[in-house]
Formats: sequence, structure tokens, C-alpha cells
Amino acid sequence: MYMHCPNCHHILVKVLLDSVEVDHCNFCGATLFDMNEINRITLTDARRLAEMKQSDVISGEEKLSPRDGSPLVRITNDAIPQFVTILHSPTTGEVFAFADDLVNFKKGAKCKNFIL
Repeated sequence: MYMHCPNCHHILVKVLLDSVEVDHCNFCGATLFDMNEINRITLTDARRLAEMKQSDVISGEEKLSPRDGSPLVRITNDAIPQFVTILHSPTTGEVFAFADDLVNFKKGAKCKNFIL
């Protein structure tokens, strides 16, 4: 069964980054992570994912989990800069990040210890 991007609804593809396999949208560049996977990728990996995107379009519609259809909600804590949007599903634990936000999140992660 294919999963669709919560942002643009294109099919998510599996991308292997070192030892982590993520679900990635090659169209808008967004990435869906299983719980704690976002912590296991590097800034270089984030940049590589961002370079794969074909469009900068971010839809204004509510983002829903491709696994169970639950709303993805913004994570707000001191570890994430205010200008960075990282979403998660309270029911599945998955984490969703747009390409540029993922890069900026990983840049900030070099200075902080935190877990998503």
C-alpha cells in the first residue's frame, strides 16, 4: 500500500540514509519519519533530502497522517526554533518535516540535546 504526502498528496518513496529508511516526497521535499528517526539523520542527510524536491509548494490545508488519517500537530518546545515547523501524530508517533524546516532543525540540533 502506498502512503501519500500529507502536504501535496504525491506518493512517498523510501529513501535510505545511512542506516535509516525514511518516507520521502520527491515532489515537495517533505519527509515522514517513524518515532525518533529524525534524531538519527545528519545535517548532510537533511540537505540531501531537500535537494531532491521539485517544488516549494506548501499547501494551506490541514496535514493528516498517511498511516491513520489523524491530524498532524505542530511540536512546540524550546528545542525547535519558532520559524521551524515540525509536525507529529499523537496516535502513530510519526514526525513530518518540510525540506527547508528539516535542514534548519538539524542546524539547530548541533547545539542542543533533545529528543523528538
